[in-house]
Amino acid sequence: MGYKEFRERGFKPYWRKGQVLIYEVTEQDMSFLPGGKFYTAFSPIPITIKPGCFLVTDYPGCNEIWLSRNAAVYNDGQFQGPGVRTQEEMRDHFLPLMRLRGMKMRRAGRRLARPARRGEEVLTIINGEVVTKTIVLDDTSMVVQEESVDREVYALDGQSFAETYRFAAELPRKGPEYDVLRARGFKIYEKTAGMFLVYKVTEEDMDFVPKGKFQVPFSIVPQPLRPGDYLVTRLPEKKVVYLSRNVDQVFLSRENLEVQFAFASPLTYSPLCIEGELEGLRTAGVVVRLTCATRENLVRLKGAWASSPTVLHISCHTALRRSEHSVEVASILEDCRGAAHPVTPEAFADLVIGGGSAPQLLVALSCHSEALALTCLDRGVRRAVAVRAQSSLLDSAARDFTLTFYAELRTHWNVQRAFLMALESMRASREPGVAGEAEKLVLLPEGAPEFELGGQACVLGLPEDSPPEMDKTIAVRMPFSAGEVAVGALEQSRLERLSELLPHSRGLFISQALAGFSSYRALKVSGETPADLQDFAAALVRFACYPGGRLFPGGAVVVKSEVQGGVLSQQQMCDIFLPIMRSHGTLVRKMGRRLARPALRGEEVQTIINGECVAKTVVTDDSSYVIQQDSVDRELYVLSEEKFERNYELPGFDISEKSPESDLMRHLSRASENYLELLLM
Repeated sequence: MGYKEFRERGFKPYWRKGQVLIYEVTEQDMSFLPGGKFYTAFSPIPITIKPGCFLVTDYPGCNEIWLSRNAAVYNDGQFQGPGVRTQEEMRDHFLPLMRLRGMKMRRAGRRLARPARRGEEVLTIINGEVVTKTIVLDDTSMVVQEESVDREVYALDGQSFAETYRFAAELPRKGPEYDVLRARGFKIYEKTAGMFLVYKVTEEDMDFVPKGKFQVPFSIVPQPLRPGDYLVTRLPEKKVVYLSRNVDQVFLSRENLEVQFAFASPLTYSPLCIEGELEGLRTAGVVVRLTCATRENLVRLKGAWASSPTVLHISCHTALRRSEHSVEVASILEDCRGAAHPVTPEAFADLVIGGGSAPQLLVALSCHSEALALTCLDRGVRRAVAVRAQSSLLDSAARDFTLTFYAELRTHWNVQRAFLMALESMRASREPGVAGEAEKLVLLPEGAPEFELGGQACVLGLPEDSPPEMDKTIAVRMPFSAGEVAVGALEQSRLERLSELLPHSRGLFISQALAGFSSYRALKVSGETPADLQDFAAALVRFACYPGGRLFPGGAVVVKSEVQGGVLSQQQMCDIFLPIMRSHGTLVRKMGRRLARPALRGEEVQTIINGECVAKTVVTDDSSYVIQQDSVDRELYVLSEEKFERNYELPGFDISEKSPESDLMRHLSRASENYLELLLM
C-alpha cells in the first residue's frame, strides 16, 4: 500500500510530545502478579505480562499504566549518554522535581555590584572551584558580589539587573577595604524581586547527571554538580536551572524562623484545608512544628515560648454564639480521637499561655479570630495577626498571605513590614476573590510602633510550674504497647458501605477505624468495591496525615480489593507499580512522528504484536484517533481525543507526492500493509 492509500484512509503524520516513565519488569516483580495478567484502561482483554516487558505511564501525571513490548518506540527521546547535560535536559528533568519537592525562597537584602567591562572574564569561584565563567559582551552588564563566606562574584546582564536590583547607597568610608571596593566601582544595591525555587540535589539525582556537569546559558564552561548542591530557578519560571552552592547564605542572612503551627479539624466538622497555609510556611523557608490543637498539646506548647523569637500560628474552625446583647466566639479544638471541643478565647489563652511566657507573635487566620487575638495580647503576646470580628477568610487568601508574610518576616524580622508586604501581595493577586480579602486582616494592637522579633519572651505574673518538655519533632503519639506485627481486621458488623453514609456517620466510621490502632500496628481493610475502599482511604488519610498528637501511631493501613482470578485491576497496578516506577523508572521524552487517522465509531481496533492480539478496543465515539506505532510490528492502538491532543502536536501534516512526508509514507507502507488490512475486516 502506497502513500495515496494512507492519505485516502485519513492518515497524517503528527509530531509527538510529552514524556513517559518506562520500567522493565523483573522476576521479583512477578510476585505481585500471580496470574501474570492485568487490565488496562482501554481494553477489555487482560494483558499478559512477563519479565522483560516494559510498563509505561504518562509523566508527570502518572494516571494509568500500560504495557509496551516494543520499548524501542520510546528510545528516540530517551535521556542517555555520558556527556554533559544540556540546559533543556536539566529543565525537563528537574523542573517537575523542583515544583514537587522544592522550596520557594525570597532573595532579599543588599549586595555590592559594579559595572562590568566589555570583554572581561568573570569567574564564579566557590571553595576554590570555578563553577561559572562568563565573558562580558556588552557595556550594560553588572558584576554582583554575593554576601557569602566565599564572596563569589557573577555577571548579570543589564536588563536582569534592572529588574532585580535598585541603587541603595554609596559605600561608606570605613577603611582600606571599602576604599578598594569603591575604587573598583562597587556600590550598594538592594534586591527588589523576588521569589526563587530551590531544590537540594540527592544521590539518586546524580544518576541523571553521571558526569556531574551541565550547561547554563550564561557560562562558557559547564557547571559542576554533586549531591548536596542546590539547583535554583527564578519564579515565575525563567526556564533556566542553575547551581547555587551557598543557598543558605545567598537567600537568607539570618537564623531560621521557627513557627509552632497548631491546627484542629474534628471529624464532625467539614475537613479543614490547612494544606495551603502549610505550603505557604514551607515555601517561605521557615521551620514548622506541626501540632494537633488538643488541650493536652496546647499545654505542652508552653515549653516553646521560653525560646526567642517565638511564633504561634493557629488554624481551626470557629463557632459564633449569638445572644440578645452580644456575640461570643469559640475556637473548635479536638481530642486525640477527633471529637470537637469548643473553647472561649480566655480558655484558649489559659491553655497555651496561662500565667507564664507568651509567644511574641500570634497569627490566627481562622474566621472571626480578632477576639482570640485581643485576649492573647492581654496575656503577653506582643503582636497578633487576625481576621476581623465580623469576617471570614478564604483558604486561598490565607495561603497567599502566609507565603508572603513569613518569607518577608524571615528576611527582615519586622512584623509590620511583613504584614504590609503580605497585604500588598494579596491586593495584586489575580486569583479570584483574594484581592478583596486583604481588608479583613488586621495587625494588633492597631497603631502600635514597629516591632521586630527577637529579645526575651514576655512573661506576665508569676511563672507557672515547668510545662512538659517540648518535643522538637512533629508530635505523634506512638502506642508502643501495641502489637508490632499483628494484622487485625475490623469486625464485619462495623464494616459499612462508606458511599451510603452521611458525613457524620462517615466520620464515626473513620474514628472507629483509627481506634483500632490502639490494639494493632496494622489494619487490613478488604472489600469488593474499589470505590468504597478508595473513599475509606481518602477519608482516613485526610484525617491522619497531619497527626500532631492524634491517636494515630504511624502504623500501616492496607486497603485493597480482592484479586479475582489472579488478574490485577488497573487501580491495583497503579497502587503497586507507580511507586516503583517513580523510583526506578526511566524518564523518556517522546520524539519523532507517528501516523494517525480519525477512528470510526463502531470499528474494532486490535493491537497485534508478534502475531498475538494484546489489546482490543471498540470505538464508541466520533472523536478518537487510531495511531500506528513506528516499530517492527507497526501495531495500532486507539487514543481518545483528549489523550491524543495531550500527546501529539496539532494539526497534522498533509501528504503530497512531492513532500518529505511521502518518503516517510513509502518507508512505512512496505511493512504496514498486512496490518492496516485489519481495518477493513
